[in-house]
Order: sequence, then structure tokens, then C-alpha cells
Amino acid sequence: MAEGLEHKLKGLVLTEEEEQIIECDEDEIETIGDQLILCLVGKLLTSNPFSVEAMKNTMKVAWRVANGMVVREIENKLFIFQFFSMSDKVKVLEDGPWAFDGAPLLLKEVEEGAQPSEIVFDTISNPKQSLRLWVKAEDVPPNERTKSMAKSMAENMGTFVEFDETDPIGWSKNMCFRVDLRLDKPLKRGIRVATTAGSKWVSYRYERLMDLCMWDVWA
Repeated sequence: MAEGLEHKLKGLVLTEEEEQIIECDEDEIETIGDQLILCLVGKLLTSNPFSVEAMKNTMKVAWRVANGMVVREIENKLFIFQFFSMSDKVKVLEDGPWAFDGAPLLLKEVEEGAQPSEIVFDTISNPKQSLRLWVKAEDVPPNERTKSMAKSMAENMGTFVEFDETDPIGWSKNMCFRVDLRLDKPLKRGIRVATTAGSKWVSYRYERLMDLCMWDVWA
């Protein structure tokens, strides 16, 4: 019955009045735009029940914004964080990654013309996206601890961000690089790199890694 009604509704023709296009006042659009530029959309990646009020209060304490903020839940696990200064917003983006009760809180800029529910949270990145992580590649051969090697490793799991060049000769145990992880792919445990003797397994360790579950990505 419902499908039949839906089919009939699709065949309806709009009246002349319904076809009219109305426009919003430009001054009001500009005012709202000024407010939206100070907002972030956040998604909490968890399948566990949680207290929304506890999450709001925890983030307010953790972020310590100078000019305050307003938090609104717009859908289940989806929030709008409205700040009152650009410096507070930038500080939150740059000081991540953030989490609540072990679950990652992904943050993104509000996209012009897009509903918050339409924003795709497919990477862990920061800034402009959500969160960004450092990766330690263990026991990479010293002669292969190069930026190009780090970039190849990063692009195998996401998007390369930067390379730690403080140990150019390779005396430390790990080679470190920063990456925006893709959430629609399993977390990489490591990778094989070519050596003069063939290949070698290199394990990854992630700094400040939170609870990541592939179910949460699509929940």
C-alpha cells in the first residue's frame, strides 16, 4: 500500500504556485555564513551507548576555549560545535586527535551548501578534516629511511602529511611519519619493504591510537 501511494505521489504535477522559486535575503545569508565558518561538525565513532551531556562537558573541559562554545546534537552521534572566535576553532583542529571514552571524535569544517548529515567522515585527519596520527615504522633499514619511503608507506594506508627528519642517519629504532588514515580500510599492521636480500617486514605502531572499529565507520 505504501509503495502504491509513493508511486502515485511521484506522478503528481506541481501547481504554478508550487513551481515558484523563493530566495533568502542576502544579508541574512551572509550573517549565517559568518556563523557557519566558526562551526565544526563532529562524529563520535562508537557503537557503545554514551551520555551526550557527559561528552559535551568533557570536550568543553578538554578544549579550554577562551570564548566559549555551543554544542548541539543534530543526529545520533553527530554534533555541531559552534565557536565564537576563529582562534578557538583553529586551536581545536590543530591540537587533536580527540576522543571521548576511548572513541575517536572526528571533526570537519562545515561545507558550504551541505547538510551536516551529508558530510562523509572517511579519513582521520587534521586540520580541516578530523584527526591526524603519527606512525612509527619499526626497524626500517637505515639507508631506506627516506621521505620517499615514508610517503610510500603513508599512501598505502591513507594520505601522506609529513616526515620526521630529525634522525637522518637512522640511529633510532623507528622511522616516523604523519598520515591521514582512511577509515574505510582496515588498520595496517605493517608492510614489506624491498631490501638487497629480498624483502623485510616492517611493523607499525600508532601514537595516540584510539578505539577504531570498522563497524563504527558506517554506523
